Amino acid sequence: MVNRDEVSRLMSSFMYKHPHKDHSKAFAIGVAAVAVLFFSLPLLVPPCASDQPSVGSIAATTPKIVEGHAYDSLGQPVDGASVSVTMKHSGGGSTTKYYTTVSGGYYMVTFTKDEWNVNDLIDVVATYDSETASSLDNLADSSGLQTIDVYFSVPIPEFSGMSGVIVATGLCASMVLFLSRRR
Repeated sequence: MVNRDEVSRLMSSFMYKHPHKDHSKAFAIGVAAVAVLFFSLPLLVPPCASDQPSVGSIAATTPKIVEGHAYDSLGQPVDGASVSVTMKHSGGGSTTKYYTTVSGGYYMVTFTKDEWNVNDLIDVVATYDSETASSLDNLADSSGLQTIDVYFSVPIPEFSGMSGVIVATGLCASMVLFLSRRR
């Protein structure tokens, strides 16, 4: 069991202490501020459309097999997921192939040499029971085989979006009040 006084003593040894002031409230407010920032950070960082560099395409000379697995949030394979694999051509346009995962969550699609180019972008999107998993903007390499796995993550509705910030702020405020009244 963690001794609260020992943890408090250890944490306070890292902070400057004014000889006539109680620092437990300042510490609690600092912890609350860090928690609010932690839960709201995903809302502050906008998603990027693509982090891949703009690279010219090179004509393919062989078919391209895109394969992989679909996994759930615990790392277990997802059998029966619908998978779409889209080859986005650098000059515009795209080609999409579909597959349903089999035993072990495995999928495989084949693009003919006329349906892809080296440096095209590959998007893999899997759906299962209204959940979606994706791996977007993968750069097509020159090999004939490319493996791209997708992972389903189960969202926690209580902590998604702005509601998560509100809940986290309320929890942090409660913690500050609790810690400030204990002294």
